[in-house]
Amino acid sequence: MKKRKALPWLSIIKTWIKKPRVIEYSRYKDYLPGRIKDFLFVDNLLVRRKRLEGLATLLVTHDMKKINEEFYELISQEKLPAENNPYEVDWSQYDSLTPDKEVTS
Repeated sequence: MKKRKALPWLSIIKTWIKKPRVIEYSRYKDYLPGRIKDFLFVDNLLVRRKRLEGLATLLVTHDMKKINEEFYELISQEKLPAENNPYEVDWSQYDSLTPDKEVTS
């Protein structure tokens, strides 16, 4: 008793990927480091799933503590999905839908 035990984060994250809504009710959410907890708790479930998938790929080579310490570096290297375009809209295709109008003044 009273021994620390490492949590199997990779298997926990893989379970959460299947059901991203369950994070809010999981008993492991309290053990998430602060930055990662804030990163995962977004309302959009598609964004949450992509973030969980990115976190799972990082857990293969890093531990949870290391990911939390190097969080901003990993986001800047695009190893974790950022919120630049959460709905994956290709704006060039969107802009091509508008008719070309000549602006005269």
